[in-house]
Order: sequence, then structure tokens, then C-alpha cells
Amino acid sequence: MDTDEGEASELGTLEHWESVYATELANLQSTGDEGEVWFGIETMQTMLSWTLSLLEARHGSGVHALRLLDIGTGNGAMLVALYKKGFHNITGTDYSRASLVLAAAVLAKNGCTCALLKEDDMTNSKLLAAYDVLLDKGAAVL
Repeated sequence: MDTDEGEASELGTLEHWESVYATELANLQSTGDEGEVWFGIETMQTMLSWTLSLLEARHGSGVHALRLLDIGTGNGAMLVALYKKGFHNITGTDYSRASLVLAAAVLAKNGCTCALLKEDDMTNSKLLAAYDVLLDKGAAVL
């Protein structure tokens, strides 16, 4: 059986994402544009709504005390959405430093000072903290 999948996509390279996020940071600084929500705003809102429904059913009024981790945070859009829903114990990780610089700027623009940002490659994670909820928008390939 042939398992060769051919050339890897540039979307799987750190160099690609460093370039993308550096460009998005420059755009944010010059125009105020926070960058693209990679899987679309509607998809993010659907994921957020579904996640909140499940968490509220299980944790009731204690839902906002949960520790949430957004894996592959990109520009931090999911963290901003969680913050606006009342979550304050939120962390975003990405293996791209440029992503984290952009996310910090987007979070600051939205008044979110409670989110932590950490450089981490989820395929070889060095995170030591425990989280109650792990969020991934489908980019994970292990």
C-alpha cells in the first residue's frame, strides 16, 4: 500500500505562518484590521455556542471559572470571543511567535487583559498547566 501523500502543504510550515502573521500585524497597525478568522466567523461562533451550551449544561453557574485553552490561537479571535462571553481564565497557544505578537495586539485592542499567550507546539507540548477545556478549530494534525 502506497502511503506517500506527496509534497506537504506550505500551510504546515512555521515559515508560512510567521509570514502571514507578520503581514496581519502590519495590517492591524496600519488599518485596525484584526486579521482573518481562519475557519470563518460563522464557524467560530457555532463552535463557541456549542461549547458554551455543553459547559453550561455540565457546570451551570460555575462555567466562567473553568480554565480554557485555545490551541493554535492565531490572531486570538477565539480568546476575544470567550472574553466577551465572560471567561477570564483563558490561554492561547501557537507555535508561531508572530501569531502571539498579533494575538496580544488584538487582545489589547479589545480590552482583554486576562488572557495568557504561550508559545507551544502541540505536537510536542511543554505546557505544564492543567486546563478544563481544550479548544481546537480543526487545524491539529498529530
